[in-house]
Amino acid sequence: MDHQFELPLAPRWFREVLILGAVSWIFYYSLLSDPPGVPEPGFVPTDVALHLFAYFVLGLLIAYGLVDVNLDRRQKLVLLIIVTGGYGLIIELLQGLIPLRMFSLLDMAANVIGAVMSGIWYLVEDRFEFYPHLP
Repeated sequence: MDHQFELPLAPRWFREVLILGAVSWIFYYSLLSDPPGVPEPGFVPTDVALHLFAYFVLGLLIAYGLVDVNLDRRQKLVLLIIVTGGYGLIIELLQGLIPLRMFSLLDMAANVIGAVMSGIWYLVEDRFEFYPHLP
């Protein structure tokens, strides 16, 4: 298949910093910051959308981090879902142990769904050609 798009392949250390930044951001806002207020009745839970988005982005960053790893596409997808979804499960379980925070099956599902959705990367990855970053 001909590559339709070109993307720079950032140095491994930079890709790892991006992933660590996303992991840290999720950790902080999930466990350390003040919990959000109670939504008003009839309010559509935007926190579910935020969970989907956060874990979707984390998954995409992990997929980008795995671009030059010597694994086949299926192995990368499984690794992506296990790491991203597993992190979401652990964060949600930890919330159940923290005062003023609460465990939520809906949030846990949103975390895992966001991780699975990021796997779409592997449907389009072949369309990209990655070139080394500029010094």
